[in-house]
Amino acid sequence: MEELLAGVLDELKTLKEQVKAVSEAQQVAVPAGGAPVNIAQVPGNNQQGGACVVAEPQELPPTPLQVPVIVPSTSYTYDQVSMATPVPSSSLPIVDLVPENIRKDIIRGKDINLAQLLLPTRERGVFSGTRDIKIGDETLTLKPLKDKRLTRSLTIQEFVKAFNIFKNILCQAFPQRRVEMDRYMSHIIDMATKFPGLAFYEYHLEFSARAAYYREHHQCLIDWGSLDDRLLTQVVAGRKANTCSLCSAFDHEANFCHLAAESDAQPNASSQSQPSTLKTCWHYNSERGCNKKNCLFRHACNVCQNTGHPEVKCLKKKDNKSHKIN
Repeated sequence: MEELLAGVLDELKTLKEQVKAVSEAQQVAVPAGGAPVNIAQVPGNNQQGGACVVAEPQELPPTPLQVPVIVPSTSYTYDQVSMATPVPSSSLPIVDLVPENIRKDIIRGKDINLAQLLLPTRERGVFSGTRDIKIGDETLTLKPLKDKRLTRSLTIQEFVKAFNIFKNILCQAFPQRRVEMDRYMSHIIDMATKFPGLAFYEYHLEFSARAAYYREHHQCLIDWGSLDDRLLTQVVAGRKANTCSLCSAFDHEANFCHLAAESDAQPNASSQSQPSTLKTCWHYNSERGCNKKNCLFRHACNVCQNTGHPEVKCLKKKDNKSHKIN
């Protein structure tokens, strides 16, 4: 082993001497600036005629083998992870377990069916893409599996849960779009509050499909935080907006209406002044009666709608009972 090491050192020493000799010869033929010179002008050159001869470049001998420098890598192999110290799962942040193909589609801006993000973890990704089966040298592409859970319309609670998963994956790649997605969520919740049914989900399906189309075919990135008034008008056409039962306004509910606050400020308001469109008070028509000073419901009989007596004291109700007995 020592003789082999000594031989390698001798070869390295010989190569260094050859490199030094060649570099000295080049310094005579070519100056430090690298410009060609007349060899006849070089001292010791006996060439006649005074012609300018450019020194031909000479190939350098191979440099000695150097020991490679090992640079630490940020990527870990399976063996390195196996040798690491395990950490408790409870100390790590909660992540959305979404298959890699769905995650890539979200980042690429494709139209995603949010329903598949609500499936059990073991089933996510099964219905998202095509299936390839190899038969000999040929590959047969099958259609994606169908599941009725993927075609149902989402409620607002289901939509919020699925869209949060979608938003977290997208904003991990593009953090600057989080405010944009929060605004979109605010628009959707506002639609669900103002309009009955699933108008908000119809808006999302159309808007998401348009955004994916313009990005793929026209390289145009649509702002999700900006409300599409034209699309909203098409979706909610023919639908009656939810309004307050007290003042018929659409921007609040009856519990937050100013009329309810005014009735609380007037404890002496009589039940005779209550609008006839309100529902009758259940407590008022019972034997116990209503003890609320500022009740929001009509104090009227359920049978004859008279405001002078409750249902338990209604004469029409007693007459009806007596006729049935006879």
